[in-house]
Amino acid sequence: MGGLTVRREGADGATVYVGFNRPDRRNAYDTEVMSELDQLLKELSLDDGVGCLVLHGDARSFCSGGDLAEVLALAEQGAGALRDGWFAPLLRLNQRLLTFPSPTVAAVAGYALAGGLELALCCDFLVVSDEAKLGDQHINVGLIPGGGATVTLVDRVGAQRAKELMLTGRRLTGTEAVDIGLALWSAPADRFDDEVATFAASLADKRRTASQQIKLLVGSRVDLDAMREEQYVAARDLAGAEMLGVLRGLG
Repeated sequence: MGGLTVRREGADGATVYVGFNRPDRRNAYDTEVMSELDQLLKELSLDDGVGCLVLHGDARSFCSGGDLAEVLALAEQGAGALRDGWFAPLLRLNQRLLTFPSPTVAAVAGYALAGGLELALCCDFLVVSDEAKLGDQHINVGLIPGGGATVTLVDRVGAQRAKELMLTGRRLTGTEAVDIGLALWSAPADRFDDEVATFAASLADKRRTASQQIKLLVGSRVDLDAMREEQYVAARDLAGAEMLGVLRGLG
C-alpha cells in the first residue's frame, strides 16, 4: 500500500498501527489513499485479533487534509462530480472509522489540519504530542468543511467552541487541545510514541467482545445525514466560480 503503512505490535499483534505515508504531500489524502484505507479498515474490522487500531502520521504531520489538486480537478467538472468522486468516498471512510468495532486512536504528532483533523475526530480517542498543531483551518482559505467538522467537532467540544474554531481558523497546540477537550491527553514529543503504545495496549488487552459491545452501547451521536448535507453545501460552494479561483490559486 503506497499511501499507507501497516504494522502490528503488542501481544499477538493486537495493536494495529496504520500510518499515512505521503511525506512529500504532508500526508494529505487523495482518492487512492481513501480507497486503500477504506478497504484496509473493512478487512481489519473482520479480524478478531485486532484489539485496538492506531491511526498516525509522522513527526511532521499526522495528515494535512485532502489533496487540493484532486479536489480542484473534480470541482472543475461540477458539483456532481465533486460529490460523487470525492465526498461520497470520504463519507464512506468516515463511516468506516466511526463504526470500527475495536477502539480506535488518532495519534497526532505534528500537524492535523482541516481534513486531517476531521479524520482524527472520527476515531474514539484523539491523543497528541504537546507540540502538535491542530485546527479546522478551512475558513482561512475561504473553504467550508466537508469532512464532517460541523458535526464531529461539535460533538467533541460543544457548539460554541466548535464555531469559534471553525469561524476563526485558530490553530491549537496539543496542550491547548487537551485543555478544551478536543484531545484526551498530551505528552512530550520524546515520550509520545511510548505513551501511545502504552495507551493502545491498555485498550487492546481487553476481552474483544466486551470492548465491542461497550462501543455499541455508548454508540455514536454523529449524524451521517448531517455530514452528507455538509458535503452537499461544500460541493456546491467549491464548484462555484469564486472558490474555483481560490483553489487554482492554492495549486
